[in-house]
Amino acid sequence: MRGWSTEPVVRETLDRFSRLQGGRLLALEGVPADDMALVDSRVGVLREIIVRNVPVGWIALDGGARSVVEVPGAAVPGAATPGGQEALLDLAAFVIAGQVADLDDLGSLSGEIADIYEELGLLYSLSDSLGAMHDETAICDAVLDQAQRVIGGERGSILLVNEESRLLTPVARRNISEPAGRETPIHAGEGISGYVLATGRAIIIETLDRIPESVERNDSGLPADYHLVRPPLLSAPMRARGISVGVVNLSMKSDGKPFTSHDLKLAQALASEAAVFIE
Repeated sequence: MRGWSTEPVVRETLDRFSRLQGGRLLALEGVPADDMALVDSRVGVLREIIVRNVPVGWIALDGGARSVVEVPGAAVPGAATPGGQEALLDLAAFVIAGQVADLDDLGSLSGEIADIYEELGLLYSLSDSLGAMHDETAICDAVLDQAQRVIGGERGSILLVNEESRLLTPVARRNISEPAGRETPIHAGEGISGYVLATGRAIIIETLDRIPESVERNDSGLPADYHLVRPPLLSAPMRARGISVGVVNLSMKSDGKPFTSHDLKLAQALASEAAVFIE
């Protein structure tokens, strides 16, 4: 966690321990490990601050150095002896490491809460838009656009199932050029889309060899819908009231990063919302 040395709670701890020490306590942050020998010769006794097995900085007693936060301490009668100073420094390092960990947790939690509010706003806004649509294609287009925008798949497709024929038909697609003869639907039990439709579970597949064994392949060893969805991919069923009406597929994140469990949950939420208006 960067910037921990300037946090008010850490500065207060430094100040209090400075008064106990009868000197001043320094916080060092962003000093390369190769430079610590030089720093050690300038600031005196050092203690490393380690949070979850990761070094984040140092605290030191007395002296001065570049890139440090200095907390002046008032000398008090009965200040700690050299042995007592080291013990207090150990305790200060322990306390500050705990504070930095708490600050990091709080920052992560705040970020998660902000993400949740943003996603709820997205879903409410999308719901209003879908409620005004009465065409399945328009609904699928809107959902796929939102899924690509917030999750980041470069390629995308939405397939809907016909309950009578049990065929999955591509209704919306992005950045997919289908070869001649590939416009026809696929059977509901075929391909990655058929697998997700049948299981009702959203999945992430990073590579071709990680495709579930139960997914049928053609003579080339590829799923029937490989022209629509290929790894790295994310696929989510469109389910409403226990009924699967289709599948949302995204492939290849635009930033080059892998799909995450967070992406999967968001895709499932979007797919489920679309299913409510289609089912």
